[in-house]
Amino acid sequence: AAVAGPRVEPKLLHELTAAESTSIDECLATGVLCVEEGAFVFRHELARQATLDRLSPQAQKALHARILAAMSAGSPDGAALSLSRLAHHAAGAGDRDKVLEFAPRAAAEAAKLGAHQQAAAHLANALKHADGALPALAAQLHESWAYEAGVALRIDESILAARHKAI
Repeated sequence: AAVAGPRVEPKLLHELTAAESTSIDECLATGVLCVEEGAFVFRHELARQATLDRLSPQAQKALHARILAAMSAGSPDGAALSLSRLAHHAAGAGDRDKVLEFAPRAAAEAAKLGAHQQAAAHLANALKHADGALPALAAQLHESWAYEAGVALRIDESILAARHKAI
C-alpha cells in the first residue's frame, strides 16, 4: 500500500496482497490504514513514508513492478488508468520501455491541464531512460522537457543544454 501511493483502490490492494489475505484487515484494525471515499489510505502520510523508508530499494523496485503489471492488466474498479501513476510505477520499477511509453503521454496530459511543472517532471524521468531510445524520440524528449520547464519559469543552463542536445 505504501508503494502504491497515498490512495489505493481496494481491488488493486487486494490483488497485490492476495497471498497475505489478513494483512489488510490487520492494517485496518490497528489504524494504520483507513477507508476514505472508497479507497485505502494511510492514516498519516508520515506513516506511509516511514513504511517506504523501511523497504530496501530492491523491494521497492519489485513492488513497483507488481503494481505496474496489475494496473496495466486492467483498470482497478473500472476507473480510467492514470498515466501519471503508470509513469511513476514504471520509473520505480526501472522499466525503461514503459517509462518511455507512459511518461511522455503523462506529460502531455499534464501540459493540457496547465500543470507544466508536473509535465517537466514526467519528461525529466523519461530523459533518464532516453540514452538507448531512437534519436528522434530522444530529441523530442529533450525539446519537450526544455519547453515545459521553460513554461514553468525554470530557465537555466540545463534547459539551454537540452535545447542544444535536441538540435
